[in-house]
Formats: sequence, structure tokens, C-alpha cells
Amino acid sequence: MNRSLFFVIACLSFTNAFSQNSVVLDEVTSGLSKPIGIVNDGKSNFLYVVEQGGTIKKFDPIQKSSPELFANLTSKVNSNGGEKGLLGLAFHPKYDENGFFFVNYTTASQSIIARFKALNGVFDLASEKIILSVAQPFSNHNAGDLAFGPDGFLYVPMGDGGSGGDPGNRAQNGQELLGKILRLDINTENAPYLIPADNPFVSFSTVKPEIWALGLRNPWRISFTKGGDLYIADVGQDKMEEINFHAANDNSGLNYGWRCKEGTDNYNTNGCGDLSRFTNPIHTYLHSSSNGCSVTGGHVYEGSMESLKGKYFFGDFCSGKMWWLTNVSGVVNTEEVFNMGGGQLSAFGLSTTGEIYVTGYNQGDIYKINDPTTGFDDLNQPSSDIVAYPNPTNGKIFIESDFLKKNPLLILHDATGREVLNTKVSNNSKVELDMALFPKGVYLLSLRNENTWISSKIINE
Repeated sequence: MNRSLFFVIACLSFTNAFSQNSVVLDEVTSGLSKPIGIVNDGKSNFLYVVEQGGTIKKFDPIQKSSPELFANLTSKVNSNGGEKGLLGLAFHPKYDENGFFFVNYTTASQSIIARFKALNGVFDLASEKIILSVAQPFSNHNAGDLAFGPDGFLYVPMGDGGSGGDPGNRAQNGQELLGKILRLDINTENAPYLIPADNPFVSFSTVKPEIWALGLRNPWRISFTKGGDLYIADVGQDKMEEINFHAANDNSGLNYGWRCKEGTDNYNTNGCGDLSRFTNPIHTYLHSSSNGCSVTGGHVYEGSMESLKGKYFFGDFCSGKMWWLTNVSGVVNTEEVFNMGGGQLSAFGLSTTGEIYVTGYNQGDIYKINDPTTGFDDLNQPSSDIVAYPNPTNGKIFIESDFLKKNPLLILHDATGREVLNTKVSNNSKVELDMALFPKGVYLLSLRNENTWISSKIINE
């Protein structure tokens, strides 16, 4: 047996993980300052964390590495105020070729969308190209997210300009970029951006051509599915939070109703005309001490756990509650699946393989969302790629697999989904685990590298 592996197992300490019936959260890194975004670069295993103060850190969630600095924009960013700072990040779909990434940050009085370059992963502060600057009349409601759609265009959600109740009625004013989602073609060097020819208001004199959708208050995170559906979490005023939906291939220029409506209720209908023209959210929840007061949008799960596929995860910043939402042929159902408590749930992130991660603003830790019974129901027979014997066991168990020669991580979860072992195996074809170190029960043994995860069930008697 590899002596270093034996040492790791013998000195095993159990990892901290939250536990709940529907999902569990496994910590993958910590030590971040005011994290408000988690983004992948489209190719690698790395996840990039947006810190509100103006820095971007990266880490490998598979290796559970410590965060390291990727980019420092503190000299550009004004983060004075609760809703200002470095607020959004998106990598160019061809980042691995051109090194381009895009950020959304605030100055004293503007929101700035800018492109930077990090060729071969080395950030160049002097490479900044300003794509768009938008004056902000108040310090709040800056939104700040960025996302590339499957069409290759950059989508930019904008808050309504702030204060309360949208006093300038900007979200309904087609000549204002505030309170909208913008759709920009950033693949040009001859201009800051181009207008996509199929933007819905290109031929309208009363609506700016950059606009893709109207009637938003403070969209705190948008996300696309692989199929092109767009989910928009919009923070409410005093009464309710909402999740909006824009179906793939719908180019109609939807209006989600703010300030005429807050969620499904009328808010300020002065000059709004026919209220039936607005698109209602697919889900709302009322403000309460239980539910919370500020929605945090997430992602549709598209990873390897069958029980989670197709579920849109979102949460609430105030309560720390997390829900999933299913949206099948217009039939929407939700279920509360976890409560992080008072950690101020600030962001969800998606890996290149479709796994979802979540963070708390005050905690500074990143967690992976897992199904507590991941793979157990499907593993009545061991994987043919892993030989584990004797199984069941009441002591030592031997693991044989050609996959062990690929230097994988060896991961062990108990039946609650808690990760109890995570260690690297170096060029070995057989390892030995002492299951006497663990309580009796059913375990999921996984071998994982960058691209593959194989698993087998172990019974410890």
C-alpha cells in the first residue's frame, strides 16, 4: 500500500458539511472576502470568485485548492456602499484562445462594462477596453451580472437606477438602459460593441437597440441553460421576490413589468396602460422572516447527479434559504431544499461540467451542492471499473482499478452525503482502506480526475 495514502487515511479528519434531506453542501474552499460571483472559464476545472472589493480569485474545486489571485481591479473599482463594487464576470467563449474576460464594476457614479485580457492566465490591467458606461443616479440597484448566451452575445442585466420605487420610471422608459437586459455583440475591435441584427427593438425609434428585455428592478443574477433558456432573479421592492423566464429562441422583447408591477401584484400603474402586456414571473415568494427579503438567482443543474438534473437552484440573501424549481412545459414547482442560516447567501456558480456551487457573503466559503444519496440507488451492483473486496467488510478493503494509474482523487461519502475522505492516489493499481476507521453503514467510493468519475458502493459492517 502507498505509505502516503495510509498516512492520510490514518490521520483522517472528517470534513465539515451541512446536512439536509434534499441536498448537502460540501465545502471546497474558504478564506474569501465578500464573494458575490462564482464563474467558470468554459474549459478548465477552475472556478473564479468575484470579490466585491475588486479582486478575482481562482481555485480548483476538484482538488479543493486554496484561492489564489487571478486579477486585481481595486484601482478601478469603487466599492463604497453596500451595492457597489466589482459585481460581475464572464469569460469570452473563446477565452482559451484570446484570453478575454469581461467585468461589471462601479465607479463613484457609473456602471462600467469592460474587457480585460489574461493571456495564458496572466492578467494585464493595462489591457482594459471599455465596452459600455452607464450613469447611475443613486448608489443602489446596480445589478452587475454578465453572461454569454449560447448565441455568443453578451447579456448585461441593469438595475433601475436605485433609490426606491423607481422614481424616474427608468425600467419602463425605452430610451434608458437602466432596468433592462442588454444584448451586445462584443466581437469587434473597431467599436466598443455592435448591435446584434436580431435584437428585438432594432427597428423601434422609441426603444434603444441594445435592449433585449425591459421592466426589471435589480436583477441579482441571470443564467442560461445549455438549451438557451434564460432565468432572471429580480429583487423586489417591499412585498415579493420573483423568478422570471425567457424561453430559448423567443426574440419578442419581453417586458417584466416593473415599476407597474411588483411580481404578480400591481405596484405603480401610473401611465402603464394595458397591464396584460407584461410577462409575469414564473415564481414569486412573499417577504417574511421565514422566506427572506432578497432573491439570489442560480442555475439549472446539468451535472452528473440524475436526481438533480433540470432543477433550477436559487436562494435568498436575507434568510439563507435555498430552493429548487422545476419548469416542465410551463408547469412550475418549487421545494425548499436547504437553509444556510444567516450566512447571507450571495451567489451560485456553475462548473464546466454542470455542477453547482454556492457561497455566503459573510462566510467566505464555497460549497458544492450534492445529492445526499448520490449514486447509492444506482449502485446495487459495483462498477465494473472498480473491484472492491471484501465487500461487505468489517475492516480492511482493497480497491483495484486501472483508473488508479491515472492519479485520481479517491473520495468517500457516507449515506448522508457527507464527504469523509478526499485524497490523491499517485500511480497505483491497488490501494487499501481501513474501514474500521469509519462508522458502520453504506458508503460511496469514487475515483475522479478532470474528466471522469467512477463510483462503487461499499458496505461497512
